[in-house]
Amino acid sequence: MNALTVRTPAEAVLATIAEGVAAVSVSVVFDSRAQRSLGARVVFTGSIADGRQFGSLGAADEAARQLAQRAFEKRKALLETTVVGGAELSLFAEPVFPVHRMVIVGAGHIAVPLAAVARLLDFDVLVLDDRE
Repeated sequence: MNALTVRTPAEAVLATIAEGVAAVSVSVVFDSRAQRSLGARVVFTGSIADGRQFGSLGAADEAARQLAQRAFEKRKALLETTVVGGAELSLFAEPVFPVHRMVIVGAGHIAVPLAAVARLLDFDVLVLDDRE
């Protein structure tokens, strides 16, 4: 990911998808302080603990990082309410994982079970064969 071309958290998510790197986007969906930070977003890429951060939630960055780590480990979106600096914030973390692709050339006897196992492992499977 070229840090010079990534300027926003949204661009960071798009860049990680293109590069096949995992990312977690954390957004503020509720702010008890008259919604001053509503919609703010931070994105953590790579390894959440020592990866890169794009954007900032200010004082809520550490709470966002911890939530991102849990969402990354559970491989699912999480919603959490926390108190930061006297304000109640609801943070929504959404992990984005790279898509692994498997191309099976030839639809012989092994292609069907191989494709089934690949799907169980979350591969995007494409089977090519010259027969109809």
